[in-house]
Amino acid sequence: MKQCTCSDLPIVSPARPRFGRAGIAAGVAAAALAAGADAAVVTKWSFNTGSLNATTGTGAARAFRTTVLPFSAGAAADTSPGTNRAMRVNGFDFTAATAGTRGVWFATDVSGYDGLRVTWHQRNDLASAQWARFQYSTNNGQSYTSAGLARGGLYKITLSNTFSRVSFDLSGIDGLTDNPQLRFRMVAMNAPGTSVITTTSGQAFRPSASWSIDGVTVTGTALFGNAHPAPGALSLLGVAGLAGGRRRRGG
Repeated sequence: MKQCTCSDLPIVSPARPRFGRAGIAAGVAAAALAAGADAAVVTKWSFNTGSLNATTGTGAARAFRTTVLPFSAGAAADTSPGTNRAMRVNGFDFTAATAGTRGVWFATDVSGYDGLRVTWHQRNDLASAQWARFQYSTNNGQSYTSAGLARGGLYKITLSNTFSRVSFDLSGIDGLTDNPQLRFRMVAMNAPGTSVITTTSGQAFRPSASWSIDGVTVTGTALFGNAHPAPGALSLLGVAGLAGGRRRRGG
C-alpha cells in the first residue's frame, strides 16, 4: 500500500458571509436567545475514504515532522458505512528538549460558528509517547497556543492499542469565533515536570511507534442558524492527490 505525501498547503476556503465585531456580538446574543440551540458538526475527518481531506465540511489534515503511514483500522465508535480507517503516523524522534515539535495538525473554516469543541479518538502503540498537548491557532498555523484550555492542553493516553476519546472545549476562547483560519494540532510530549518520555505500556520509548487518530470532529453553534460548511468546498482546498511516497513536513 502506498503511503501519503503530506504537503504543507494553506487552506483556501469558499467565500462565506463574514461578520464584523458588531455582527458577531449580535449573533451570539441571538444564539443565546434561541431556544434549544444545539451544537452542529462543522467539520469531521473519518478517514474512511483513504484521504486526509475532511469528510464533512471544509478541512485538511497533515503530519508535521512525523511520517504518515498506510491507514490503519479505525475506532469502533466510527459507525460510518464502508471501510473503517484511521490516520496513522510515526517518526516521533524527539527529546525532552524538543518536546511539542512533532505530531499532526488539522485546518478548517469555522466562519459563522462559536462555542467550538474538538473531539477525536486516539490509539497509541505500546512504545509511543503517552503524553501530548493540544494546541490551536487563530491564524492558519502562523502561531499556536494552549491558552485557555483545560490542563493547558495536556492530555494522556492511558491505554495502549485501544482507541481513547479525547475532547477539548474551545468555547469562549478569544479569536476562534467566526474564524476562517482555525488550525489545531496534537504534539507528543515528555511527562509533565520531567525530562522522561513515558509510554502507556511502560516499555522503552521508540520513535518508530505510532499514533492512530480517528473521528476528528469540530462542533459549534451557528451564530445565525444558517452557517454550515459546503460539502463541495473540498474541491477548493488544493490538497488532492495525497497518495504517494511518504514525506516529513513542518507544522
